[in-house]
Formats: sequence, structure tokens, C-alpha cells
Amino acid sequence: MRTTTITCGVLAILLAVTGACHRDSSGGTAASASKKAAAKAPDPDDLPVVGHCAVTISGDVNAIVTSDETEASISTDFWETEQALRDRVAIVANEAESPMTAPLDRMTTDMLERNPKYNPMFILCGRNGVIVTLTPSLATRYEDLVFGPRQYMIAGDLGETEAPAAGTFVATVTMPTQPPDQVFRLWQPGAIEITRFDLTGLTGRFWFAAAVVAPREAIGRRIKVVGEFAFNCVGARCPASLAHQNK
Repeated sequence: MRTTTITCGVLAILLAVTGACHRDSSGGTAASASKKAAAKAPDPDDLPVVGHCAVTISGDVNAIVTSDETEASISTDFWETEQALRDRVAIVANEAESPMTAPLDRMTTDMLERNPKYNPMFILCGRNGVIVTLTPSLATRYEDLVFGPRQYMIAGDLGETEAPAAGTFVATVTMPTQPPDQVFRLWQPGAIEITRFDLTGLTGRFWFAAAVVAPREAIGRRIKVVGEFAFNCVGARCPASLAHQNK
């Protein structure tokens, strides 16, 4: 068994892709499993601009990943103003515009009428090829999420041919070995427990199990992933952003 320890410094906020407690295989609750994380995330009040996350991966491959600022990314529409969302959607529409598509203004308007408009939530933790991402399923709408504390099931991954149910999260894990990277898909459901989600920040923890789906020679490897995160609010609605605009 190979062990990798990674201690990180900083990445930029990524533009993203778009609960229930269960019992784990040992008979304990998922909430108790989350407390086994080896790395701890600090309170967002003590953080730099973006935040911090910490992930412990164990099983057939092992890693401890602690990330701050640029290796830890958070994006959520809940922290954005309508104008900020319009600006982001306009960029996407502009990139998609072609003779075969609708005019830019019409595309922007149509996208802003969707639910979600852009990205309900996207969390990334990692560095040097060890990357864990968490985001609501493609079926999730704004009303399926709570702007506050809540626990959600991690029920799938972005490789699913059918989107997991609304109000659940999907997770992805990639880890470098010899090229190509190992790609993991969800093996056993887990959960993301959000303990704080407001205009000051986002904190919480998560846990799930995954198995390798590529490369072929690594298929069969299984891991357990446990992590914690703490982010400061970084959108246009956030007090820090408003204070900067009013200077």
C-alpha cells in the first residue's frame, strides 16, 4: 500500500459544473464515520479570502490532502446577485453563440430563466492531481437546497448516465499514479453535512466510498473518503464584496 501526504498552499475559484443519514458497513451512522477524518478544517472567520479543506483517503490508495485558498475552491449561486449571475451567464452564452444558435441576448435571457441559472454549489479540494469535487446532482433545483445547515446524501457521480435524485450530491475523485490518472466512481453512498451556509461562509464535512473505473489495470481498488471544509463567502452578495464595492 502506497501512502502520499500532500500539504498545500493556494488555486483560483473554479467556475463549476453543474439528506439523509445512512448506516455504514461497520454498523455505525454516517455521522459517526465523518468524525474519523484525520485532518481538521478551521473556522471560516480565521481564514484567508477563499478558505480551507482537508481530505483523508484510505483503502487501496492512501492520501492526506490539506488545501487552502487556491487549492480549495467554492462557487454557489446563493452568494451571487442577479447582475453577477447575468454577467456569468452572458459569458457562457457568448462562448456558445454560433450561426446555429439563438442570438446572444435571447440565449442569455433563456439561461437566466432556468433553475438553476448557473451553479447551485460546487466544492473542490485537492492539489497535484489529487482532486475531490462535490456538487448537487443535475436534477437539483434551488428549492431542493437549504440556505443554511442541512445534511444531503451523496448518491452518485458525474459519470452517471441518469442523474441522481434532486436534492442529492454527486462526488468525483481523481488521483495521480502512473499516467493515466486513476478515476474513481461512487461505490457506497455517503453524505455531505453542511453545518453553516450563509452570507459569512460555508462549513461542513463529507464521507463516501469510491472504486476505480479507470485505468483498466487499477479497476477493483476501493477507497474511503472523509473530509471537512470551511470557506468564507466570496460572491457579490457577500459583505466583504459589498464593502469593497462601496470603497
